[in-house]
Amino acid sequence: MTSQAIRDKVLAWHGRGYGATDTARQLGLPLEEVRAIIREGDGRLKPPCKVEFIEPPLFEE
Repeated sequence: MTSQAIRDKVLAWHGRGYGATDTARQLGLPLEEVRAIIREGDGRLKPPCKVEFIEPPLFEE
């Protein structure tokens, strides 16, 4: 079981684009544990994506 601080580091590094193997090697964690942390995420629900529609300007005569 990893501490919350380590979990936060793994998720932050993953968000910055570091691979799971690099993260596992740098933090001294098993690769499968790092992958499980990334798979689970931070536990917060993601807000739904809302598409913004912008009205195109109308042609004036």
